[in-house]
Amino acid sequence: MRLSFHPFVQRDINSILRHYDTVSRKLGDQFFAELTAVLDTVLLNPQRGHLVEADIRRVNLATFPYHFLYRVIPGAFASRS
Repeated sequence: MRLSFHPFVQRDINSILRHYDTVSRKLGDQFFAELTAVLDTVLLNPQRGHLVEADIRRVNLATFPYHFLYRVIPGAFASRS
């Protein structure tokens, strides 16, 4: 499976990181580490997320009040781009 983002996702991640970095650089690093760990987990197990629609899944971050939605597209290869 290949992970690709909607164009607004990177904008949102950057905004969240800026916010947490203004509170504490450590907090920004923790958010980014948790986000990348969850994304890596989804790459390893795409069925992990909860179905919210017929082909859309949701995964929540454990520590931070954010989630992301994703769609599994059969035949894609495993990588994060």
